[in-house]
Amino acid sequence: LKLYASMLMLRSGIPFIYYGDELGMFGENKSGDNFVEDSEVRMPMPFKDSTIDLKKMFYSKVVDNVTGEVNNLGANVLKDWPTYKEDNPVVEEEILDENSLYNTYKSLIAFRSEHPAIYKGTMSLVKDFTNGTIYKMNYNDETLYIAFNFGVNKTTLNNLSSSLDLEFSVNEVKVEGSNLVLPARGACVFKTNEINLEFETTVETNS
Repeated sequence: LKLYASMLMLRSGIPFIYYGDELGMFGENKSGDNFVEDSEVRMPMPFKDSTIDLKKMFYSKVVDNVTGEVNNLGANVLKDWPTYKEDNPVVEEEILDENSLYNTYKSLIAFRSEHPAIYKGTMSLVKDFTNGTIYKMNYNDETLYIAFNFGVNKTTLNNLSSSLDLEFSVNEVKVEGSNLVLPARGACVFKTNEINLEFETTVETNS
């Protein structure tokens, strides 16, 4: 989810965050065997654990405007989401956790707003590598490089550049000399004078 947030925020255009994405909330657009629009995708935002009471958060009856049928939506939600409290993080807790998805979104938004190359820049591919890619964003006198590791294993880009300045990272990306070390689902923004397009890739597989 942090990788997805990075892919959304570290490129030009206008990003949209659907309600609950910043918490990693999940939902379905079905209640049992009955289709109920996207009501369950729009589950209540759990601001505090003590406020999560589905009986109070949903209308007990919903009338279909076409058929006139009355559905007890609240009852369906309670039946289909018995572990709602366990399935969804709480805003209050996410704010306090500096490594939470919520704070990752905040950091990405702040970084994006400070760098016109991200939200106004021209995007161009630098090079794809095993389970990942590098592209650059350029605007006026600012050039930023963005790297993603889409894989489930740590990937090291060996001899990528003699000058690597890490500007932003998600999931603990590291610079080791001329190498860029991307953990599973890692993403980062860096600056460099020149990239060695013949760099070698080392993928550390899980035993």
